[in-house]
Amino acid sequence: MKNIVNSFAEIKEYMKLWVGQTVSLVGTRMTAFAIMIWIWGEYDSAIPVTNFAFFVAAAVVLVSPFAGVLVDNNNKKFVMAVSDVISGVASIGLLILIHLGILDLWHLYVYATVTGAVGAFQMPAFMAAIPIIVPKEHLPRVGGLMAISKMASRIAAPLLGAVVIRIFDFSTILWIDVVTFIFAIILLIATRIPEDVKKKAITDKLGMFDDMKKGFVYIIKNNSLFAILIMFLIVNSITAVAATLMNPLVLARTQNNEVALAIVLAVAAVGGILAGMYMASVKADFKKMHVMLVSIFLLGLGVFLMGTGQNVIIISIGAFTMFFFAVIASVSNTSFVQTKVRRDMLGRYFSASNMIVQLAIPILMIISGPLVEYYFNIGIVNPNSFLYNLQWIVGSGEGGGIGLMFTSIGVITAIVAVVSYFIKHIRDAEDVMVDATE
Repeated sequence: MKNIVNSFAEIKEYMKLWVGQTVSLVGTRMTAFAIMIWIWGEYDSAIPVTNFAFFVAAAVVLVSPFAGVLVDNNNKKFVMAVSDVISGVASIGLLILIHLGILDLWHLYVYATVTGAVGAFQMPAFMAAIPIIVPKEHLPRVGGLMAISKMASRIAAPLLGAVVIRIFDFSTILWIDVVTFIFAIILLIATRIPEDVKKKAITDKLGMFDDMKKGFVYIIKNNSLFAILIMFLIVNSITAVAATLMNPLVLARTQNNEVALAIVLAVAAVGGILAGMYMASVKADFKKMHVMLVSIFLLGLGVFLMGTGQNVIIISIGAFTMFFFAVIASVSNTSFVQTKVRRDMLGRYFSASNMIVQLAIPILMIISGPLVEYYFNIGIVNPNSFLYNLQWIVGSGEGGGIGLMFTSIGVITAIVAVVSYFIKHIRDAEDVMVDATE
């Protein structure tokens, strides 16, 4: 117990960030939950839902290269604070549109673009700041805490969101979002984040592009980093589709039952929290790549189970499995990167890797909605279609088409994990790469 207390004392600055980000995430996810409910209620289609996710991902891809340079060459606290302010302003913009009674779908697409772009700055700044204020031996622990934060917000947000929507309205959720942003900014200001990397002048356009290039070259020249990114490009792209279609899957299977959706999201988040608690308690000397690959395989099995589920219980078990092992895989990979990548390259690395991993997501988001609507949903009930023969796996009722998409994603994810284990640069990356010293 004393060791645990001492460990948290050593990461007290990070704990300020963690509390602020946890509260802010609850507000952000409540807004995302309310937007999804509004879109589904207005259009009853997976297409606008995936389109919304497309605009978020597309903004991340376009902005990430510039964000990494700015993060590495500027005060990370300032970058995070500005990102929070812009996110808060975006929520206020939606409030004004609701008050005027003119909120439309394209407004939400603009909101998605803004928040995606802001996130492209926020994420690398936050991740690059962690090794500065956290000792190396505690990186898996703070990774676990980050996972707890994300997953706890997944429990609180849908439950609170459902209650607020029923008692009040959409605008109340946006007000809560604004308040949580303010709280996060206050704690961010109170956090001491020393800058141990020399700043460079970035006013010269050529200099900025040279710095952008360094991030990509750094990854490409390192066989292990590049191989791991290609793997995550595949896994993250297809599982992002599953995460986006998770809400429509549950609503379709439960006749638009918002309470059932909240239950599934909460169970999934519990899985993530338990995984985060486990990772927060383990020592940093475990084989991160081995754990990551096994977790990705089991994550695929969870997605497959969700696709086969035709009731809340089975879908919840699949969601629990999916999120539990997604957290284990993510924390293992992140702590590996923060240990092996030079500090003065972390911002560019996270931005470049984020862009590479997210690259295929916008395309898949645009394709996945119509694919479900016009191929899987039709084929699963058409006796002349090959997909009709797969009813024994996903059923023939509502949501069967989306379920078939989930089972396909689950199988592909598991196969990628198995293949990756036989690639030396991935499996033995910890032994191939030396620890970063600065």
